[in-house]
Amino acid sequence: MLLCSSTLSMAQSTLIATLSHSGQVKAFYGASALNSAHAAAVDGDVITLSSGTFTSCNITKAITLRGAGMVSNPATQTFPTYISGDFNISTYNTSKRILMEGLNCEGEIGYVSSIEQPVFQKCIFNLKSATYRV
Repeated sequence: MLLCSSTLSMAQSTLIATLSHSGQVKAFYGASALNSAHAAAVDGDVITLSSGTFTSCNITKAITLRGAGMVSNPATQTFPTYISGDFNISTYNTSKRILMEGLNCEGEIGYVSSIEQPVFQKCIFNLKSATYRV
């Protein structure tokens, strides 16, 4: 019983980002896992983040970025995914779009106006002024 309990508490504190690319899944660990997964991603890939706090990175690819949720719910044992620090969203691939879901972003987010049809679902953001590109 003790082993099971310690395994559960450890699982909740492990930060994991999984990158899905062409049917393959690769895992990255730690607070900088989002940075590592984004660096390895290409347009159209999916990055899924566990509960916990990840260091921000600029989103420069048309990816789907999913977190575990934006608020805690102790009844269902679900806890949010936080992204700490400011970051920018800028991509020029208009054939794919950015989707961000289930995230609580603690810093400010900047964006470039040429982003085509971004989708933000169940997220908490602090938006700073936009940078417009002609």
